[in-house]
Amino acid sequence: MNTPIALVAALAAVPAIRASRAEGRRRYDIPGAVLVTGGLVALVYGFTEAVEGAGRHIGAVLALPAAGVVLLAAFVAVERRAAHPLLPLRVVRHRDRAGSLLASLLTGAGMFGMLLFLTYYLQVDLGYTPLQAGLAFLPFSGGIVAASVLGAGLLTRLGPRALMVGGIAVAAAGMLWLAYVAALNGYLAGRRSASGQWIQAVPMDGYLHGYRTAFLAAGGLFVLALVLVAVMVTRSVPSTGTSATR
Repeated sequence: MNTPIALVAALAAVPAIRASRAEGRRRYDIPGAVLVTGGLVALVYGFTEAVEGAGRHIGAVLALPAAGVVLLAAFVAVERRAAHPLLPLRVVRHRDRAGSLLASLLTGAGMFGMLLFLTYYLQVDLGYTPLQAGLAFLPFSGGIVAASVLGAGLLTRLGPRALMVGGIAVAAAGMLWLAYVAALNGYLAGRRSASGQWIQAVPMDGYLHGYRTAFLAAGGLFVLALVLVAVMVTRSVPSTGTSATR
């Protein structure tokens, strides 16, 4: 379902979006791109091995995250000296930008967990088909579109800090509300997995306990993002004529 929607959106954007180019000499930061990509891949793969390996690949579990940290440290060193850095360090040194980036990281992590486990809840516990589950998420997507349209007009009057605090607070409340999803009676019927193994029937409430834990963890990330925005983001209403890239 996502692929056709993405194709339609991409085709519709071609005549509406114009490419922008930086002035003067332009060079790609190839060393920085290689280092940050390698570092993140090593971290993610190492954490995945730690969860799925169950102690069978202890060497990889220890070596991969360590290699990821080293590669990311090298990335920072390269960015400090690069003429055209992939990530100018002045961006993360700026208090407002750093707070916004950290908040985006935390809310993105929370949203990913919520969408994953809510999909499980809709399709496994409630018996929705993939199409029905996708349609059930449409109000969520519509809320994002509506907030982006309304937020553009409110930005000059309220400022980014007020909008960020209010938006994250509403999202955190919704995330914590999901943690109290109503329990279902009965059992999830036994079935065979894709590998042919028989999965025993389990109480529905056992599944919901795991979902609640995931939603509470995601809500905690939102609350932490809210605190970061309230503490680190200092600007209220942006000055007229101020460049966004300043």
